[in-house]
Amino acid sequence: GKDSLAHSVILTINKETGEIKHYKRCRSLVNIRKRLNFTQVENYIKTKTTETDWSPEVVENLDHLISVYRIMREYRDKNEKFLNLSTTEIRILRNDKTGEITGLERKKQGEADKMVEEYMLAANSTVGKELVNNRIPGIYRIHPEHFESKLQEFSQFVEDVFGLSTGDLSSGREACKC
Repeated sequence: GKDSLAHSVILTINKETGEIKHYKRCRSLVNIRKRLNFTQVENYIKTKTTETDWSPEVVENLDHLISVYRIMREYRDKNEKFLNLSTTEIRILRNDKTGEITGLERKKQGEADKMVEEYMLAANSTVGKELVNNRIPGIYRIHPEHFESKLQEFSQFVEDVFGLSTGDLSSGREACKC
């Protein structure tokens, strides 16, 4: 309900392929009309159940975001080298007043998490490409070439911890579908 200054990356996505066709970076003014949490969005994705205070506009926008995210993820899966691991997050619960640990919570990454991750990755990758293309200095991570022994060690770890086979990772194209 109030305006917030932001730096936005506005992406134009091909709805058929999921490819980013154009982008614009700009300073912007954002006014949040409805705040959703991951649990609400995950529940909506799984059951199409809406909260009582969701307007038709919220549902329409959410449906659009979900649809485009899925197409973008499919495009990235076909065209990029990435290992699609779904992990479980362990959160320590504590009483804010006393600092006492009250329990542990296990949270598996859901589709709502993946959707936000996909959009964040698209924005970050787009800005990274802009930096490189315009020879603007920036700090970002570049993964080194893989050593065979490290690939074997990683494959064994994935099999031991997740019970999954990675396949042949030496080409960078093979990856388990988790």
